[in-house]
Amino acid sequence: MAVIQPRSVSNNIENKLDLQVFADHGYSGNDVQVILLNHMPEQHEWKTLIRLSADTDSHGNPQTLCFIVLQDEPVCRWYQGGREINLCGSALIAAAYSLHHHASYTLPIKIHGPSQIFTLQDANGEYGFSLPRFTLFDEPLPAAAKRWLNKTPVNCMSSGDPQGYWVVEFEESVTELQPQLQTICETTQRAIIATSLQAPSGFDYELRYFAPQYGIDEDIATGSANAVLACYWQQWLKQDEFQALQRSGLANGKGGSIRTRLDPQTVSIFGKVIAN
Repeated sequence: MAVIQPRSVSNNIENKLDLQVFADHGYSGNDVQVILLNHMPEQHEWKTLIRLSADTDSHGNPQTLCFIVLQDEPVCRWYQGGREINLCGSALIAAAYSLHHHASYTLPIKIHGPSQIFTLQDANGEYGFSLPRFTLFDEPLPAAAKRWLNKTPVNCMSSGDPQGYWVVEFEESVTELQPQLQTICETTQRAIIATSLQAPSGFDYELRYFAPQYGIDEDIATGSANAVLACYWQQWLKQDEFQALQRSGLANGKGGSIRTRLDPQTVSIFGKVIAN
């Protein structure tokens, strides 16, 4: 009897793309590597593919890998630092670009993520996705909040479960914040979204994003954080569209430009993509 050899991982890879997502207005955006797959990997194939995400990107953060299985309704999985993540806005934007330009899909199209279905779309040279709106809750200022970023916020709200998000608003620009990463790790399991209205002309608000508990000391451009902030700022600014500037303390030019749009049920995230 002939022995059936396991399929080679390389035979399953249709294409690899290195992209910069949310890159605009002189900001670098996030590095995302997209790997297009011909079929759903078997268990041993996933183990080999996941190892690719152990590398670091050009910003020193864990490599973001977006795997897309090419079928009528594509399937998408995302990994950073060898760990699967449930929601990655940069990877969804990268998926929309890749399916449109390198796999002959017509947008809008539905794509199956790890726990929900997203609609990928394009508009005026940008790529985007939609998801249900986030609910935010008023919270007393946690005792440790003053130490997270070496400054006291003027407002604090939460979103999601205990591994969700803190939104902390500041009167001053977020550029001068000094993240205390060890303190964040020791006092909360939520990612920290710091935001302010002190954004330059052309932007509605600015932000920085910290999740050292999950290996991301500071993210460069974060789609999910801006989905949360669109819901947050709509309460105060009474508008349905925002242009956000995500800043970074890593270096000048590091950051991203993110556009958001709200309707009664969903929030949509858009950004430009540059292929390397």
